[in-house]
Amino acid sequence: MVASIRLLGNVVAWNEGQEVGLGSPKQRAVLCALAMRANETVDRETLIDAIWGDSPPINAVSSLYSYISGLRQVLEPNHAQRASRILPASRGGYLLDLARERIDALRFSDLCGRARRLSEAGDHAHALSAIEQSLALWQGTALAGVAGPFAEIERARLGELRLTATEDRLELLLHLGRHHDGVADLCGLVREFPLRERLRCLLMLALYRGGRQAEALDVFSDARRTLIEELGIEPGYELRRCHQEVLAGSLQPGATAAADGVPASPVSLCEVSFCESPVRQLPSATPDFTGRLAERAKIIELLDQARTGSGVPIIVIAGAPGTGKTELALNVAHELRDRYPGGQFYAELRGPAGSRRPEDVLYSWLRSMGVPENMISAGLFERAALFRSWLALRRGTLIVLDDVTSMAQLRPLLPGTVGDAVIVTAGTRLMTLAGSRTLMLDVLPPSDAITMIEKITGEQAATGDRTATTELAHACGYLPLALRIAGARLVDRPDLSLSAFAKALAAAETRLDLLEAGDLSVRGSLAKSYDALGPAQQHAFRLLGLLQRDDFASWVIAALLGKRHVDDVIDALVNMCILIPLGIDEEGYRRYSLHSLLRDYARERLKDAPAEDLEHATDRMLATWVDHARRTQSWARRLPDRLRTDPTMVSGR
Repeated sequence: MVASIRLLGNVVAWNEGQEVGLGSPKQRAVLCALAMRANETVDRETLIDAIWGDSPPINAVSSLYSYISGLRQVLEPNHAQRASRILPASRGGYLLDLARERIDALRFSDLCGRARRLSEAGDHAHALSAIEQSLALWQGTALAGVAGPFAEIERARLGELRLTATEDRLELLLHLGRHHDGVADLCGLVREFPLRERLRCLLMLALYRGGRQAEALDVFSDARRTLIEELGIEPGYELRRCHQEVLAGSLQPGATAAADGVPASPVSLCEVSFCESPVRQLPSATPDFTGRLAERAKIIELLDQARTGSGVPIIVIAGAPGTGKTELALNVAHELRDRYPGGQFYAELRGPAGSRRPEDVLYSWLRSMGVPENMISAGLFERAALFRSWLALRRGTLIVLDDVTSMAQLRPLLPGTVGDAVIVTAGTRLMTLAGSRTLMLDVLPPSDAITMIEKITGEQAATGDRTATTELAHACGYLPLALRIAGARLVDRPDLSLSAFAKALAAAETRLDLLEAGDLSVRGSLAKSYDALGPAQQHAFRLLGLLQRDDFASWVIAALLGKRHVDDVIDALVNMCILIPLGIDEEGYRRYSLHSLLRDYARERLKDAPAEDLEHATDRMLATWVDHARRTQSWARRLPDRLRTDPTMVSGR
């Protein structure tokens, strides 16, 4: 049994009290990614991304298997005699089965959360004890010696949390009247982090309470001079207010803790904001937003739960094209905006011109915060660090990142300050990060789809045939984007009846042509996901257009492709939210569904495939189906042998 894993310093693991060798830096990176999400499944693609980012080698999957095997050997020397208990395979990924208290980074997070709850309850003495325990876990720079994108981002995130915890400790000392104990540490920290206004404010309070008013005023003068020279800005509101109170002598210098451990007069929290007018970038919410009550409640619940922790909550809304991910994200963001007084930032990361670079997003955000152009460096990581630093002055910001295309695009845009939150929308399942939670979005229930049409069209639906509205919702596949476009077309054409439009949409060969209105297009939305696929996945997707039904077993894909092993292709289509897993059928095959509009688009793309490829795929499909029927249906045994296929050619189980 592994005793513990240390991430807050050089990465080390102990087995029965003995330190074990963890292998290469990349193998250590795999362990770090698993440990930061202990007791949760981390899929293979996320682990590959953690090691290599957006440029994995051709043999990335086999290399990952090698690293997992190496970790199992050192963490469980006898695992070859049985299935791994501490690092089992789990649903397309791996899970590190280890209690949180045995991983120092997770224990640090839990102790910080406990300290925050105790402080909010007024128990500052026990809060101080908890925060000091958390800081004692640190043995150096987090994830020291580990390379890779995941380690780089986590190192920065954990370092920010460590500094915040240090500030919390010093503030608790002031709450307890122990201002003398914090002055030396505060002086050192201010020299190390001269732009961090909360530290300046705490130092001013500590000096003033110790009867050193002149030195406290010098701290403000130095802070103002530094901010003007370095950033071209004046001190924030809290630091200015602290300066005025020290100047006016209204902070009662020399105040000490009362008898019997009762805290001295409360210290005002220095949650410094950069400007008094926070950034408000959220686009307007959709006025006729419909349904999604359970999903909205779940997102709010997850964000509420995260408020008691010590990390930044990241909610990922994933789903197929057109399922209304953006509308849901903005609806929730507007509902919660008052909880985030530091401001709300928004960025659309995949526009008409393609994916936006994160450095461009950071530039626009920094400029919106008033950062002078000449203070913004050209480097991505420098801009990201500057953005996180300025967010730390605000505390309590909400960031909405719409249509994220990759982990590399997402990571630099994440905040590092407790109290911030992030809502991400993505057309892929591969957005897992430490502290993130993914919510999969499907089409609307029929009743909500009908209500959505009625809201958009108003009297036209209310006075029309309810049956026609039901048929129209069905013809749109209950897909929110299709429903919105259909409603917009009806509003634009009051002479067009619901029943006539529903019948026109029912014809698969014209549906995608009809589902376009202005800049809204179902075909355009589906094309984005198709273009993001690799050549092999695009080929498989096109062949699905040969099918006549929306759900099928995995052996169907194997037959279409003429391959025995198709897990990689299927997993890619599932991760892109194109195929939806339905479970295992009675014959032991995995089953999947493909939305009818996606199937229509796949048929359109068949023109990109050579005719003989389609003919061969159809022949394989028919032959495999006949062979499958022979084994399960007595009538099929009478079919001619020429329709048989080699059953070992395809499997797809």
